Formats: sequence, structure tokens, C-alpha cells
Amino acid sequence: MSAMRFLNYSKKIVPLLETKSFFIIGLIFVIAAIFFNSFGGLSDSMLRNWDESRHGVSAYEMMTSSNYLVNTYNGENDYWNVKPVFSFWNIVAGYWLFGQNLFGLRCISAFSFVLIAAVTFAVLYKTGGRFAALAGTAFFAVSPSHFSHSFRSGDPDAFFILWGFLAAITLYYSNRNRKWLPATAFCLAMAFLTKSFHVGVFAIPTVIWVLFHWKRYGIKYVAISSAAGIMPVAIWAVGRYCADGLTFFDWMLKLDLFGRVARMEYSENKGVHAFFYFVKMSRELTLIPVLITVTAALAGFAIYKKKWLSPEIKDLFCISSLFFVSVILLFSLCSAKAPWYIYPAFAMLPLMMGTAVQAWLDAPAGPDSSQNISDGKKLIGDIFQVIILLSVIAWSIGGELKSVRRVFLRTVNQDIFNQENNKAQYAGTEIFSVNADGNFVMPPQSTFLMMRFAKASLRQGDLTEYTRRNGKDAYLLCTFEDDDHATAEARKFADKHNLTLVRIADENALYRKSPLSYNTNVQ
Repeated sequence: MSAMRFLNYSKKIVPLLETKSFFIIGLIFVIAAIFFNSFGGLSDSMLRNWDESRHGVSAYEMMTSSNYLVNTYNGENDYWNVKPVFSFWNIVAGYWLFGQNLFGLRCISAFSFVLIAAVTFAVLYKTGGRFAALAGTAFFAVSPSHFSHSFRSGDPDAFFILWGFLAAITLYYSNRNRKWLPATAFCLAMAFLTKSFHVGVFAIPTVIWVLFHWKRYGIKYVAISSAAGIMPVAIWAVGRYCADGLTFFDWMLKLDLFGRVARMEYSENKGVHAFFYFVKMSRELTLIPVLITVTAALAGFAIYKKKWLSPEIKDLFCISSLFFVSVILLFSLCSAKAPWYIYPAFAMLPLMMGTAVQAWLDAPAGPDSSQNISDGKKLIGDIFQVIILLSVIAWSIGGELKSVRRVFLRTVNQDIFNQENNKAQYAGTEIFSVNADGNFVMPPQSTFLMMRFAKASLRQGDLTEYTRRNGKDAYLLCTFEDDDHATAEARKFADKHNLTLVRIADENALYRKSPLSYNTNVQ
């Protein structure tokens, strides 16, 4: 009796989800979520001492040196960050558009998020319908993956995800028109030029799909597509070889391929268990949409058999699922693991979810749904339909509330060279960077980037050289090892060496020799 009552309610809920009014309200929610989650607090979120900072420095130096082929760090060729040029060009574009600041550093990553969301919506709208487009795009908009080392930071990951996503989309369209296949190969080449050998997680499913549909493509289009993928990489490789020979490629193989695939001395984060990413997904609750999608697919096939999916929805679901599984599986097999490695999979999940949801909307009302299906299966199908649709709505709303909380509770960047607080105070000055013993050390990557933004230059000299230097246009930056006791250590250092403490931020303290008022409100 309760099941029948639930079914009666479901017959009212499902048509409501397909109305124009619900579509407009849902579209407003999705658009607001996309732009808020992309740009909210983007210009002042904390700058972390990791890849984002180093890429930002290299992109800055590309602009100042006008050498857009070789990435440098502190003016020297960088063989620690062995990514091709596209991992820096997106940041350079942001600098050109919005200036050398935190927003310029991150804006292209945020725009990549918006572009993926727009393409997701367009493809699902055309392939499935209104609710498919809303459900898939909402799932992507509220995914927790874009808050770290992705679409809200100046890392190459966002650009890499964009090119991999476009490769999957163009591969889907090539299934209808093989002329799209060269575009797929070109997107894979762009993904390689962004994150080098990481492109394997996109290239392998592409090759698998083409081989299983070889008669549809033929050797001619495969050859043309291969050329479209090889040419951009070859042009870059020749240019890079002319710059520094095989040195870059040698380190690229050691660090970026063997260091992450095999257990070699250059491997980072090695020894992590094979189920690292499944544990990560369970903690971030990203397993929930995966379970919803898998449950929807299995239940749909069990109840409606082959009548459940249209050819268009079937192809999109299969391609996105193939890419999703490839990302998770291949990175799980690699020696090195980092949480953000699997974020490209979450750009494929909305396509899977959108197609599955739309199939559940269409199947019970399909012309063949009443044939060879028992009343019990029909009832189960109707109940599953409502549960899955409501689960999508609940996940989207709950995910956005969590995203809003993350933005409002974000850690604001308080670097010692923060431009917003100091404007042009440090422009043209020289910075001597030392440790607590007075020896020269490179400043933390995040501090070095903010120093670049402030137009200050780094001098490779120790405390003795600084004290001997004449003039007031120089500062001493000291980095202490212990954040918790940095304030006390900074004041002792100032008293010991007769320096004026200007400012403290985290483990860094800034001094100068000229008589300035002592800053008692230490930040």
C-alpha cells in the first residue's frame, strides 16, 4: 500500500521535473553555482607553497624574458618542473588579461571550469534533454574536486582536464562523423603539451574506442588524425631541443614518466596502496554520484534491457565511462599518487550521470516499455526513477551548500609581500633571502611569486653581504623553520643583528636597516 502511495506521488514529481518552470529555476541555480564556485574569492584565496606558486613564477619569468619556450625558475632553466609549455601559457594569458596578481594567476583555470560546464550542458541538452543537461552540469558545478589543485588555482591541471574533456566530446561526435577524429587527436596533443605523459589516461581509451570501431573510421582518417596529434608535439619538441638539447627530455622521462609509473628514485609519494583513490573519493563523498550512476545503469538494464538507452545516449555514456574508468584505473596502477591526479575523471562523471538520468526519465514512457515487462518490474522501475532523480537534486543542492561554505570560510592570502596591503612599496627593491643562521636560501615558492608580483628582485647574498650594503632600497627576508615560534624568533633575530622588523607572515619575517617604527601589530 505504501509503495502504491509512493508511486502516486512519483507520478506527480516526475512530470514536474520536466516542466519549463523547473528548467528555468534549475538553470539559474546551475549558472549561479558555476560562476560563484569558479570566481568567488579567487583573487585573495591562500597561495600555497606548491605547484601553483612555481608555475606562477615560471610564467612570470616567461613574460619578462619574452622566452615562451623554456620555463625558468629564478632565471635558470627549470628541470624540476618538466612540463611542456602549455602548462605555463595559460597563466601567461591570465597575466596579460588581468595583470600579474592572484586573479591573473588563476583566472584561466576558472574559465576552463566555465567552458567545461557550458559544453557539458550543450552536449547533454542536445543528446538527452533538459533534465539531463541540468543534472550533469549541476553535478560538475558542485564537485569538490575543483577546490584544490584544479579550477581555482594556477596549476596546469584545469587546462589539462579541459583538453581531455574535449577529446572525449570530439570522440563522441566522431562516432557519427569521422571527420571529428583529427580534432580528438589535436586535443590529446594539447593535453600532452600541458601535462606531458599524463595524457595516457585519455589516449588509451581513445585508442581502444577507435580499434573497436575500426571499420567506421578506416586507415585514412586514423592516419590524418595521427598527423594532427603528432605535429603540434613535434613542433614543440624541435623548438625545445634547439634550446637545450636532450637535457629537458631526459629529466622529463625520469621525473614525469618513470618517476610516476615505476618505483624509481625520482618517484614521489611512492608506496601508497592501490586503493588510495577509492579511499579519497569516499572521504570527499564523490563516490556518491558514482554509485548513483552505476545503480541507475545496472537497474535500467535489469528492468528495461536494451530498450533502455537510445543510440546517442548509449555512445555518450560508454565513451565517458571508458574515460572515467581509464583515469581511475591507470593512476591507481602508477607508483606516484596525488589526490588531484584523478580529477579529470570528475569531468566525465557528469556526462555519465546526465545520460543515465535522462534515460530513466524516458524509459518508463517509451513505446516499448510496457512490452514484456511485468507489473512488479514496472513498479520497481517507477520507484527507482523517483529515487534517482531526487538523489541528483539532493546531491546538487547539498554540494553547492558545501561549496558556498568553502568559499566563505577560505583562508585569505597573507603573504609577506601581499600586494593588496603594500601596493608598490617593494617595487624596485632588492630582497636578500636568508635562514635563521644568516645563510642564503631560496625563499618559499609562494613568497617568491608574491615578490615577483611586487616587482622586487632577489639578491643571492647572505646576512653579511646585506649588512655591508649601502642604501635604503633593500630588505632582508628571513625564513624560520617553526611557524609556531616564528614571531619570537623573528624579534630575537632583529635584536641580535640590529635590524628593524617590518612584518611577519607565517614563517617569514621581513627586515630592513633603515630606522623605521617597530611594527607591534605583527601579522
